[in-house]
Amino acid sequence: MRAIFIGGFVILCFLISYFVPLNDAVSDDAKSCLRCHGIKTLQKLTEKGDKISLFVDGAKFEKSAHGAMDCSSCHPNINLKNHPKPRKIANKRVYTEEFSKNCLTCHQKTSLLKPRVHGVVATKGEVLCSECHDAHYMTSIKKWKDSTSFTEYCMACHKTSMTRRLPSG
Repeated sequence: MRAIFIGGFVILCFLISYFVPLNDAVSDDAKSCLRCHGIKTLQKLTEKGDKISLFVDGAKFEKSAHGAMDCSSCHPNINLKNHPKPRKIANKRVYTEEFSKNCLTCHQKTSLLKPRVHGVVATKGEVLCSECHDAHYMTSIKKWKDSTSFTEYCMACHKTSMTRRLPSG
């Protein structure tokens, strides 16, 4: 009887959590951040004049692979006591480099080098994590591969014009 009660309780909790609005599913830390970062026009202007959008769609973030995490997990130097604190950013590339380093807190570099092509790109350092992977809306790689066509999968990386000279000239 007790097992039936516990099983029913677990199912009830699952059903309730399924119907809870998305904003109730993100952490309190994320809710605090989304008060400002949920504004579509929020942006930062770099010293070079680049505009960087600081908007995060809370509903899409909640569904992402990182949605259950606190914002401070990836942004450890930012907290409500020192933010927003004006700081100068040279350009968009410097900003992207800075935040791509935070990915290595959880994603060990050795595991990122295992997929051969990904390893070549990551080793060269010409492409940064956040240039391909939007941390706020990232789905699991397996889930993404299962839901996309072969062409879309290839074009995710090869979306720019690429040429290669064949040995025959």
